[in-house]
Amino acid sequence: MENGVLGELQFLSGTNRGQMPGGWFVDSNASGGGAVMDHSVHIIDIVRWITGENVQEIYAEIDTRFHDISVEDVNLLSMKLTDGTEFVLDGSWSKPDEWDFWGDATLRFVGTEGIVSIDCFDQKIKQTRDTGDPGIQSVYWGSNPDEGLIVDFVTAVAENRPPLKTGADAVNDVAVVEAAYQSAEQTKSVAIETEETTSLTN
Repeated sequence: MENGVLGELQFLSGTNRGQMPGGWFVDSNASGGGAVMDHSVHIIDIVRWITGENVQEIYAEIDTRFHDISVEDVNLLSMKLTDGTEFVLDGSWSKPDEWDFWGDATLRFVGTEGIVSIDCFDQKIKQTRDTGDPGIQSVYWGSNPDEGLIVDFVTAVAENRPPLKTGADAVNDVAVVEAAYQSAEQTKSVAIETEETTSLTN
């Protein structure tokens, strides 16, 4: 993006499809919602960090299809960024309990000069067992993004600087999620008012 290798950004598509976590995640009084609340913000954060753009408009389709729970486990978000780029995201709890890995987190950037596809958790190997608890599982060996966020926050406090994920970013995330639920209820696109952000961009 910085070097212009992709040319002009035309379209983004992402996924964050995982297993239904259960517990307080499916209690709307505790969590505020289901898969939209849980899975949208991570990919939206990546898009904001790389492009420097916020979500400006959203149309959401949500439903409960896979589990007997009171919150949504399926969602498809069609968004427009502040520079006009279209962005589609599937953040559903659609992976079965028996799946070999908890889920995925992917992102595809389509530009006028090329395409870049990202798989955030591709650093894993498959393990097959025929004894004990037989089956196939994926063993992740890559870096820990949660640890990276915590280290950055602690370092930011020590150095008296904003963290890579700022409070303004979090406010914008909440605005997108709230607009998604509003859109699903009203079955129409919803505009989003965003706060100015100081996040670093790539």
